[in-house]
Amino acid sequence: MTTQGYLYIIILIIADLISYRIMLKKSIADFFRLNKLITNGDTATGEVIDIIEQPDLDDRTQYAPLIRYVINGIEYKYLSDNFSFNKPILGSAVSICYNNNNPYEVIDSPKTTLLFKAFIIIFILVVMAGINFGVLYNVFFS
Repeated sequence: MTTQGYLYIIILIIADLISYRIMLKKSIADFFRLNKLITNGDTATGEVIDIIEQPDLDDRTQYAPLIRYVINGIEYKYLSDNFSFNKPILGSAVSICYNNNNPYEVIDSPKTTLLFKAFIIIFILVVMAGINFGVLYNVFFS
């Protein structure tokens, strides 16, 4: 193996560590936090009481619902972080999952959110594996 090959491997290791620290570590922690909330939490139905609009990078409008839900007779509000191009309908029912000990810890559309986090993790792993195999193949077989 040449000096250039060793340099490629060192750069690859550094890039893997950086991408793990920046993207993958947070995504995995979010996935397990959401999975724990869905597994141990309770479900309820909330109501969309307002719609928040925000432009994306292409200046298209995205929407997120402000959800009101009642737990043990106490009313709570939650602004969803799931922005989409589909405008929610005011007054519509939304499935939520919340922490029994802290009703402020809540997510809407729990299964969709968890599947999306899993997809992000798998996508990052596939991209990283593709880059790693490509570089290693180039180093050892060319």
